Amino acid sequence: MKNRTAKTTRALASPKSGGGGQRRVFKGDPVGRGIAIGKAVLYGARSVSFPKYWINDSETKNEVQRFRKALSQCKNQMDEIKTKLCRIDSRDPISIIDSHILLLQDELLVRNAVSAIEKEHINAEWALNKTIAEIKQAFSKISQTYLRERKYDIDYIENAIQRNLAGQDQGLSKKVEPGSVVVAYDLSPAETIQLIRTKIAGFVTERGGLNSHTAIVARSLKIPSIVGIDAVFDRVGEGNMMIVNGETGEIIINPRASELEKFQKTRKTQIELDLKMKKEARFESKTIDGSNIKILANMELPDEMEFIKAYGAEGVGLYRTEFLFLDRPSPPTEEEQEEIYKTVLKKLKPLEVTIRTIDLGADKISAHNDYADQINPAMGLRAVRLCLRERDIFVRQLRALLRAATEGNLKICLPMISSLDEFRKIKKIFREVIAGLKREKVRVPDHVPLGVMIETPAAAIEIDLLAQEADFFSVGTNDLIQYLLAVDRTNELVSYLYNPLHPSVIRTLKQIMDTAERFGKEVTICGEMAGEPLYLLVLIAMGFNRLSMNPASIPKLKKILRMTRLTDTQKLLSDVLASDSYKENERILENKMHDLFPEYFQ
Repeated sequence: MKNRTAKTTRALASPKSGGGGQRRVFKGDPVGRGIAIGKAVLYGARSVSFPKYWINDSETKNEVQRFRKALSQCKNQMDEIKTKLCRIDSRDPISIIDSHILLLQDELLVRNAVSAIEKEHINAEWALNKTIAEIKQAFSKISQTYLRERKYDIDYIENAIQRNLAGQDQGLSKKVEPGSVVVAYDLSPAETIQLIRTKIAGFVTERGGLNSHTAIVARSLKIPSIVGIDAVFDRVGEGNMMIVNGETGEIIINPRASELEKFQKTRKTQIELDLKMKKEARFESKTIDGSNIKILANMELPDEMEFIKAYGAEGVGLYRTEFLFLDRPSPPTEEEQEEIYKTVLKKLKPLEVTIRTIDLGADKISAHNDYADQINPAMGLRAVRLCLRERDIFVRQLRALLRAATEGNLKICLPMISSLDEFRKIKKIFREVIAGLKREKVRVPDHVPLGVMIETPAAAIEIDLLAQEADFFSVGTNDLIQYLLAVDRTNELVSYLYNPLHPSVIRTLKQIMDTAERFGKEVTICGEMAGEPLYLLVLIAMGFNRLSMNPASIPKLKKILRMTRLTDTQKLLSDVLASDSYKENERILENKMHDLFPEYFQ
């Protein structure tokens, strides 16, 4: 069952079975930051073993009935979880449960498993396992990381069905004490939500990936967590004391007294610092010499709205709408989208909310069309390219956005623009949608700003042309850096080449800002670079005065800004621009930040 690479699951000490007091250290992929300390609770089962045997003709009907009964039990269990989540107002995790329910009813899964029972004369457990293996094989051929991660959701569904076939408890009812560290072979998003609501300290799993649904939930709900730790369910004993370091991806089982004391102090300091910064998060993000820097939040799930307000964001600089479209048999309706957009705009009013239209590939919208299977989907039919091809989907989203626009302060941003011609085509559709709504007597604001994501080198180079027609710009640093450097940052063989301080990246960002200022256009910088304190001074020195980031990053950056003199950053920018090496740039910034803010840069 182990399928992790050595890089992400390497053990730092010789493993032994759980229990006892031996200190052991293992490493995986951190998905939720922070430090958790607590006693281990083994949750669920490592994996489900199942029998394989042949059956005769007279037994096939009974096996098919057993299989269908197990599916029905699974659906009822999912519905029960969904009901519990409804009572705690967790709409987006509910959509994940819905995707699992849809998978249980998927024709390919049901038909192929039943066919295997009837034609191959094998028992239900074996037929299910064969069918799931075929589905996962199809997923493994998809090159995009997000879709590859869907295999973990399929594994979860298989285990749930196998447990029902075996008459085993699903493990969802196990009592978990607050402050515990949950250790699991795998966790579904639903289980993760329930456990977080019981105030667990953190969790670690053997399965899962950086882009799995569970990882998304952990990040959005701010829980220290690590996934992909090889055989962790076998290596931890019930009640073992554990340290989960969500910063480095390390867990320490049965830590030494000195380690426990050290991490308790670090965690206490971290909590105190976070609380202090959260209290100050509503203060202005203004430099000592009076320069206002607008700090905004990135958002994926409406559940994050409470964090956006609590962490002092001055609005949403990037609301990624992709999550609404994923793991569904068909795209959401106009009415479904309108309700969600209205809710977000109302709850955050009067704060500005920049909503990005769908940045998905054809393979994510549907796996059953003529162009879903692309050799290089990252540079294929995706984002606005797909929207121009699948116009109905795009028009539906624009109509929903514009119908919701009267409820708040909406701006609409377009991803993956690579030419002025492309932007003009989108603007034409945009105007047609507005005209159509007005004919239907739908109230639409007089002006809804329409902006461009600068994330392709082409858009960065011709920003002077785009500036003559776009209302504003958002710089998507994640993709821009990736395309500039021709590096897939999710590919561990070349990801070391991905560096935001590469001279070409710094020069490109400076050119973008200089040109936008010349045309009087507002620019927001998004992506991971915007939320990293190390890059803050060089970004504001370039003129970037709007930064959008993960909500949890906001208090720290605001605090640093209030301790910064903008005029003092110009020499730093000159040094970085004069450098010919990203390593030299790292040294320059690390030394400067350590000198200025030793409390935050040890």
